[in-house]
Amino acid sequence: MDLKNQVKLFLKSFFLPSFWNDQGMQNIGFLFCLDGWLTERLKLDGAKLKEARSRHLEFFNTHPVMSGMVLGVTCAFEENRKAPQAIKRALSSSLAAIGDRAFGSILRPLGAAVSLSLCALASGWPLPCLAWLLGTSYLCLYNWPALRIRWSGIAMGYGLQEKIVMTLSEKGWQRKMELARRFGFAVSILLVMGFAWMTRRGDFAKPLFFVAALFVLKRYYWSAARIHAAAIMVAILLGLGGYF
Repeated sequence: MDLKNQVKLFLKSFFLPSFWNDQGMQNIGFLFCLDGWLTERLKLDGAKLKEARSRHLEFFNTHPVMSGMVLGVTCAFEENRKAPQAIKRALSSSLAAIGDRAFGSILRPLGAAVSLSLCALASGWPLPCLAWLLGTSYLCLYNWPALRIRWSGIAMGYGLQEKIVMTLSEKGWQRKMELARRFGFAVSILLVMGFAWMTRRGDFAKPLFFVAALFVLKRYYWSAARIHAAAIMVAILLGLGGYF
């Protein structure tokens, strides 16, 4: 796939969820992304174009970040005159599961935990600077891998086609996601303890970050009871140490 078409697909993929509907979910958005490929690259018109558009108005739903892989595979299948419906359905469901876990359940709280850690290291800064650091670092930590996968997934899907499923399993995604989850969870625990210790200085901004760290723990599927118990234990330990 040439750079021009990859850039077009990449930019259009951001609008994939904007056409969401109850019946086909992301089907209109998917056709919007693919339509330029059908008309400009494959030069389809008339009945063939109508047939191709009808194919891609079928039900479709996946994680938006992972959509580039499905777009790449579909472009290759259309170019080679293969029926893409089966591979689309298989990829969309499997990539949706991977994307929901990787970006929703792991990367978001991990990015929040690391951003809060940076704020802890810069605790002497004024509150507006801390807020800017928190927002900017979180957006960078989340969007760097998200944009990279969204971009590279197009070329990967186009080149590997149906072999992409085997390639994804060989890359050990599940193991990497589990390691990232454990790392983020450990950072979150340290954050709760660190910000609880900082409150002894009487800075009103620190309890806000302490509460934010508790919400990060909540994203890692800690129940409210466990979070409360952890906070109480930290308070008791700090009290015994003479910090409260």
